Amino acid sequence: MSLLFESIKLYNGVFYNLEYHEKRMVNSVHNLYGVNVNFSLKERLYLLNLPKYGLYKVKVIYDRDVKGVEIAEYEKRKIDRLFAVFNDTINYRFKFLDRKCFDMCQAESQAEFLFIKNDMVTDTTFSNVAFFDGRVWVTPSTFLLNGTKRQYYIDKNVLKVADVHFTDIAKYKNISLINAMLDLEDIVIDIKNIHL
Repeated sequence: MSLLFESIKLYNGVFYNLEYHEKRMVNSVHNLYGVNVNFSLKERLYLLNLPKYGLYKVKVIYDRDVKGVEIAEYEKRKIDRLFAVFNDTINYRFKFLDRKCFDMCQAESQAEFLFIKNDMVTDTTFSNVAFFDGRVWVTPSTFLLNGTKRQYYIDKNVLKVADVHFTDIAKYKNISLINAMLDLEDIVIDIKNIHL
């Protein structure tokens, strides 16, 4: 079985959403291995020699225990269009290092893929999505991986959860890509730039 990983935002020496990452790690290990663990991410990560300034992606690699930590400067991708991929068998329920399910997707510069599974909108290869209708942001109830930032925004009532059929896309004005490193509206794409 592939190792798992978490990508955690470190900005100016502060980690973001650690409790959400730790909860997902604990749930993943319990579901995959049938054991209960306590990762204590806060204790482990703050023991490292961390950069004090700037934006970094901290990658925690694990299975039943933490196997390694990688720290790299983060630079946001420039994405201005999405291409829909209809795939009813894609499965990425756990955040595995092995991402073969996305291998067939080689995006051109400034483009990304939006997966449609059983006619329902899910995620891109690296993010959850949220749609804006002019009033509220909505995230699809169908996702490939329940992202930590997605869940945080749901818990804070920033995002509403709804079924989004691929034919519903045209009802919205914009789509935003969200993940541990990307806040809502960091990347916003005009709905006309989603190619179905």
